[in-house]
Amino acid sequence: LRIRTPIGADAGSLELATGAARVSASGELLAAVPATQPLSGLVEVPVIRVDEAGPVEVSRVAVVGPVADVVLLNEVLYVAGQQLYMFDLSDPTVPVPSPPVDLFTGSRLLGLVEADGYLHALGATASAQRLKTVSLASPLAPVEVGGTAVDLAAVPRVRLQGIGGWLYRHGVGRIEQWALSGGAMPALAGSASLGSTNVTDLELVGGQLSAAIAGSGTRLVNQSGSSISWGPAPARAETAVALAAIPDGGEDRLFRVAGLGGLKRDGPQELLQIASRCFLRDVTRMPNGRLLMLTDCGIDVREVLP
Repeated sequence: LRIRTPIGADAGSLELATGAARVSASGELLAAVPATQPLSGLVEVPVIRVDEAGPVEVSRVAVVGPVADVVLLNEVLYVAGQQLYMFDLSDPTVPVPSPPVDLFTGSRLLGLVEADGYLHALGATASAQRLKTVSLASPLAPVEVGGTAVDLAAVPRVRLQGIGGWLYRHGVGRIEQWALSGGAMPALAGSASLGSTNVTDLELVGGQLSAAIAGSGTRLVNQSGSSISWGPAPARAETAVALAAIPDGGEDRLFRVAGLGGLKRDGPQELLQIASRCFLRDVTRMPNGRLLMLTDCGIDVREVLP
């Protein structure tokens, strides 16, 4: 049995010509990573307000791309592009740029997350990748914390995520878990080599970490000592672009972002299926509990039923 039904009332939508791949939110404001962007040159990142009337674009910031991630923290927007870019959003309709920081000596950023009170930036080097910890003591003038850089082997289609107090680096053929400790050098806590498997997203629900595997579906991630292992493989191959933790039946449940297949509650029966008007890339929850459905057409906002 498959029931196609909305999670809640439609709370508005915003058309974006470049779509939205990921967002970072703070209060009613959010910034979006464009789903479609040039491989070089200027990339515009929209700044959006989501209130009771729905989402409205209030401004844009332009950086040298491509843009890998955005972090919106209080009233400061950090953009991971060719350099680390900062914008004061005290008045979000008029973003004020600060001088960018060249963290990786001319090489672009591949990932950026805020965790443990610091920014953690992943960048390209001549033939590999490097992880750096960045102090936010001066939010508009962040600086690298000395002695915390970690040199790493290159991982294709790499992504950096902060989940449950840990830092994860994953992509094609590799997943790593890093322990964080107040601005000290991150310590590798566990890792696994995955052949040609591409981990596209991680989500924590009920204390259990799950991974979205491109072309395969969803699998549990088991951590034991310094090794990472997988739970059972899906019974059938499923599209898994990303994962989301969404309230359903009084508790958070794992949902699978399935591209043109919309949003599906993960499980053998997939009883709840939510349609998307365009290719669905991710779903995230705003601080006020609303859901943002990020598509190649823009952003759809949904209320969550109790």
